[in-house]
Amino acid sequence: MTVLAGWQRALECTRAALDRKAYDLAVLETGRISSIADYFVICNGRSDTQVQAIAEGIEAHLARQGCDRCPSKACRARSGCSWTTATS
Repeated sequence: MTVLAGWQRALECTRAALDRKAYDLAVLETGRISSIADYFVICNGRSDTQVQAIAEGIEAHLARQGCDRCPSKACRARSGCSWTTATS
């Protein structure tokens, strides 16, 4: 099992999201202001299906890199929009 440093893991998540055609991608460095995470990778998809594919693509990419599989949760808002979180 490979342990990626926080920034390297954020970059790998970014690459995987871009491979699934994510857009409006941002990486926020939060390690100095929060103990929850060093980085947040935020991106958008054009549909619920694409958002799910992005999350699955990130999980699969990290698994191929030898990292622990990150659990994800998806929730559907009343407006029909969806969001997904993944931790690694």
